[in-house]
Amino acid sequence: MGRKLFITATDTGAGKTFVTANLIQALLNMEVDASAIKPVASGLTEQGINEDVAQLLTAQRHSNVDMVNLYSFDLPASPNIAAQAEDRSIDLERLVTWCNQQAAKVDLFLIEGVC
Repeated sequence: MGRKLFITATDTGAGKTFVTANLIQALLNMEVDASAIKPVASGLTEQGINEDVAQLLTAQRHSNVDMVNLYSFDLPASPNIAAQAEDRSIDLERLVTWCNQQAAKVDLFLIEGVC
């Protein structure tokens, strides 16, 4: 299993996605075997995708949301509140397992956290 880097900050708009997207794009341009995910995202566009997830997809030239995001919620709020509003929950074991499965595919794995 490769190395993992967790990218987080204290608030929405702090630059987590900017850093993650630019870092993964630079790594891929240097031909580093890397990928980036945002496993939990809140706030969906009219197209049904989170803007941060869309940026990570673009940076990696992916189109499959399932490669970047496991849980997404419509409400632009903290994940626990957004999940509760949809009468859903975040299964921590499933989340960790999914992240580890994604990480096993590459040498360097970036995980964008949510605050």
